[in-house]
Amino acid sequence: MRNAAIIELNMKLLLDMLDFKGGIIHRVYTPDDLINPSYFNVVIEHPDLPEVEDGERLPVVTPTMQSFYGEDGSLLKIERIDPPKRGKK
Repeated sequence: MRNAAIIELNMKLLLDMLDFKGGIIHRVYTPDDLINPSYFNVVIEHPDLPEVEDGERLPVVTPTMQSFYGEDGSLLKIERIDPPKRGKK
């Protein structure tokens, strides 16, 4: 027996968590060619991501996140630092 459930996330919440606020999620999936994958893919449209033409293969981007802590050690925020935010390049 296992303890398991389907975790349902609102698309806006996922975009906020990844620090791509205002973006559009087109698809969430696991790689078809892997058994027991350790990650999933999210196809996102957002101005901070590389520009691509229709029909072009999408690049794989792995965001880098930075955590900020208060003096008491409490987590204050998590912010994406790569890819850089538009206007902060």
